[in-house]
Amino acid sequence: MNNILNDLFDYLNRNCNYLVLRNWDNLLDEDIYSGGHEDIDILCDSLDKFLKLTGAKRLHPEKDRDNYVVSFSGANVRFDVRWVGDGYYPIEMEKAMLNNRQLNEQSFYIPSIEDYYYSLAYHALLQKPFLSDEYLQKLNNTRQLITNSVGSMPQSAIREELILFLKLNGWKVELPCDPGVYVNTSNLQKFPIKNSPRRKMNRNMLLLKQWFLSYYHRFFGFFI
Repeated sequence: MNNILNDLFDYLNRNCNYLVLRNWDNLLDEDIYSGGHEDIDILCDSLDKFLKLTGAKRLHPEKDRDNYVVSFSGANVRFDVRWVGDGYYPIEMEKAMLNNRQLNEQSFYIPSIEDYYYSLAYHALLQKPFLSDEYLQKLNNTRQLITNSVGSMPQSAIREELILFLKLNGWKVELPCDPGVYVNTSNLQKFPIKNSPRRKMNRNMLLLKQWFLSYYHRFFGFFI
C-alpha cells in the first residue's frame, strides 16, 4: 500500500490542486486504515476534475455525498473529497488553504500550520458531536508551535479564537453540500452563519430517509 499511495500522490501532485486536510502523519504506513481514520480527507479546487483524473466512484447512492473510492494499481483507496464551494469550510477559507498549501516531507500537499490549526478547530467544533481529547490535544500542540508557547487552551477559548478568526476575515459558516457531514448545532449558534435553504432541505431529507430506513428495519425485523 505504501508504494501505491506514493504513486497515487505523485500523480495527483502533477495533475490536481489538492491538499490532505488532516491525519497525515502515518498516511504512508503499511497499515493506514487504523485509529478510526480509514478515509483520506482531502480538499481540492474542483470535484469534477478530481473524479475525471482518478475515476473515483461514489460509496453512497445520494448524489450530494462526497465519499469515494479510487481504484489505483490494484488497490482501493477511500477518500472524503471536499472541494471549493461545497460549504465544508467557507469558500474563501477553502481557496486560501489551497493557495497556502505546502509540500511535506512525504511528498504530498498539506495545509500551512495556521490553516491546519483553524481548519481543525472548525472541523472539531462544528462537524463533530463533541470536542474529543484527541482533537483538543492536537489543537493545543499546533497552537503551541504557532505561538511558541507552552500553555493549553480549553474548548471555550479555542471556540472564541475561531469565531474571531472568521469575523476578522469576513467569513461565515455554511452548511455543507454533503448532508452526511455532521453539524454541531449547539456550537453553530455561536458563529456567524450564512443561510443555505437548499442545503438545509437536503440535510433534512437525508435525516428523514435514515429515520425511515431505521424504522423499516426495526419494524420488519420484529417479524423475522
